Amino acid sequence: MSGPRHDIDKMVEQVLENFNFNKVYLTMRALGWTWGMQTTAPTVEDLKRTAEYLLRGSIDGAIKSKDLREWEGYLHATGGFKATAYRNRHKHIVSIQLEFIVTEWESDGDA
Repeated sequence: MSGPRHDIDKMVEQVLENFNFNKVYLTMRALGWTWGMQTTAPTVEDLKRTAEYLLRGSIDGAIKSKDLREWEGYLHATGGFKATAYRNRHKHIVSIQLEFIVTEWESDGDA
């Protein structure tokens, strides 16, 4: 199998194989960070499932979006995870990224 779908599956597989889910789990456990009604941090398997769901959601969104410009990221996020997919002008996915964000702040200069 080759072509865009195969390439996308390979990219998702690479991210999931190389992302440090254990570090995320340990961070969440140390911070007492839970999801929804859970009383403990999600398991590593829960984290992987959520990450794959977000990656594929960002990919599908990037492909289907009519307003997304070339090299502009389409993101899908929840529970600390942020998945971003980038496409070229032919709507082919060229890159995907997975982040786990513990804290963030942004300012546009308006006070």
